[in-house]
Amino acid sequence: GLNSSAASVDFLIVPALEAVTSEEIRGIAIERTTTVRARAWTGSAWSALAEAVFRVLRPIDALRITEIMYNPRDEGAIDGDAYEYIEVQNTGAAALDLSGVAFTDGIDYVFPEGFVLEPGRFVVLAADFAAFTDRYPAAGPPAGVYAGSLSNSGEVVTLAAADGIPISSIPYDDVPPWPVDADGFGPSLVPVDPAGSADP
Repeated sequence: GLNSSAASVDFLIVPALEAVTSEEIRGIAIERTTTVRARAWTGSAWSALAEAVFRVLRPIDALRITEIMYNPRDEGAIDGDAYEYIEVQNTGAAALDLSGVAFTDGIDYVFPEGFVLEPGRFVVLAADFAAFTDRYPAAGPPAGVYAGSLSNSGEVVTLAAADGIPISSIPYDDVPPWPVDADGFGPSLVPVDPAGSADP
């Protein structure tokens, strides 16, 4: 607390939440990434709203890139790049909080606060929402739309945790031994073992 003098009518209190890793947790236990909002009541008025996001960073090694559609076939006058998408899967046994998890190389996308991926579930991000839902109606709408585009001639796609540490960095190419059918002929790239190493 802060007061300028003993006679001052203003008294400033700055509340704070402190995250601890001790087993003797006191106060509120935050299990998932959470936005906390607080006000103070003074006399007959509320203070301004204070807001903070507390991220719970858990190991997310079970998150895998499971499909890359980097060069879809063209459809009439529509460039195939509109149909690009990328898919990730939670291959683990526990739900994963993807708040702040981001694609940092290849494409740009940050998962929003509170985005949770349940065990075994997939999530698809697309280059173009309308094009994806038009060509792949059975897949349902994508969870998000990324910025940028996947290179048709190969590149490295990196998925990083909210703290910036890479989870998976996948290089791909359009020449053998990579499957050439994925280069504009319809198929996508998928891993041989999605639950294996995060790297190819």
